[in-house]
Amino acid sequence: MPYRKRPQLPESVREAILTDVQLLHEASIAAERLFKMRVHLAVEQGLTTQELADRLGCSGQTVLNWRAQGAKYLAEKQGGS
Repeated sequence: MPYRKRPQLPESVREAILTDVQLLHEASIAAERLFKMRVHLAVEQGLTTQELADRLGCSGQTVLNWRAQGAKYLAEKQGGS
């Protein structure tokens, strides 16, 4: 593969791109935390770990991990953190 020269972007464009990437990253993390809180709440409402695993296409252990993380995130959110 031939060598590609790194494009030289103006500083304002570079900063705008980096800001956009940071915002996308933060939104992604927030969505992941919300998903895990929903997994926790689904189990609390009566769905079994295996039912969720089957619906989500993952292992029961993964659901257990997500549930534990979701409980932690929910407690942080309710605590005002």
